[in-house]
Amino acid sequence: MSAYDSVEEMQRKLQSSVESLVTKIDRSYLRSMQRTAFLCSADCCKNVDESNVAAQSCIDRCQQPVMNSQKLLQNELEDIQNRLSRSVAFCQDKVKDKYGVLDHANHATATKDMESCVLNIGKELISSLPNIEKRIEKNIKTMKS
Repeated sequence: MSAYDSVEEMQRKLQSSVESLVTKIDRSYLRSMQRTAFLCSADCCKNVDESNVAAQSCIDRCQQPVMNSQKLLQNELEDIQNRLSRSVAFCQDKVKDKYGVLDHANHATATKDMESCVLNIGKELISSLPNIEKRIEKNIKTMKS
């Protein structure tokens, strides 16, 4: 028996787990980086003798670590979504190969097999989230400096 009673329950758990990961990364890293970037950007505007190009260049440099970190997080979230899509496609292929053309006689069994496969994939993906979080944190820490 799976840890989840239904695909919908697993989807909710996966969504909740990903949202929790994003919230933790935001609160632990991104917000302080954004604050630092805003203060740095404000300092870029202090010298009114600087050209607008120099001031904008300074602001861009201040914002770069935040932008890189947000892009990293976005890429990881897209990777999670891609993994899930590939896994569901794998399950569909597995069921298709096993049952061929679905008819009334094998539809219920095929559906059960599909759900079981998707539940297992979801469970594996959820269990991989702590490692994904650690990778994100490690990469963001290198961008902060």
